Amino acid sequence: EILKQHPKTDVGAFQVNNYWQRDNLAKAGMTIEDMLDIEKATEFASFLQNRNGWNPWYAADSLGLTNR
Repeated sequence: EILKQHPKTDVGAFQVNNYWQRDNLAKAGMTIEDMLDIEKATEFASFLQNRNGWNPWYAADSLGLTNR
C-alpha cells in the first residue's frame, strides 16, 4: 500500500527509504512495510549501520558521523 502511493518514500522511525535501501531490505529479508514495526525497523537499522556505518542516514552528515 505504501509503495503504490509513494514509490520513493522514507518509512518508519529510522526513515528508511525504499528506493535507496531496496537491496538491503531484501538482503535482510524485510520489506518497507516492516519498517512500520518498531522492532523490525530497529533490527534493520542495526543491520544497515553494521554494514555501512552512519552513511545511509543523511542527517548524520551534519553531526559529523559519516566519512563524506
